[in-house]
Amino acid sequence: MTRVVLDTNIIVSALLQPLGPSAQLLTLALGGSIQLCVSGSVYAEYEEVIFLECAVAAKAEYLVTGNLKHFPASWGVTRIVTPRWLLDNLSAESLPERPETSV
Repeated sequence: MTRVVLDTNIIVSALLQPLGPSAQLLTLALGGSIQLCVSGSVYAEYEEVIFLECAVAAKAEYLVTGNLKHFPASWGVTRIVTPRWLLDNLSAESLPERPETSV
């Protein structure tokens, strides 16, 4: 099986352009047609760069991570938050207040 290491810019490109050649390579790797090789340091770079690069490119309001210590509180217009924080705040924003019922 062909073994490959995909540079971070390939992963970001694949996420931003799902029909491009980078996405095709990532799909092959995820499908098991080629073997994606990743070390701890490469994975750490993926995690750091992909979250920030994708968030900036998408103009995302939030970047959600379980690892706040490796990120600033915000990056441009994007706030870096935990899954619990976002769930708590989404439910507070999107659910109507419970109406009072009289019996």
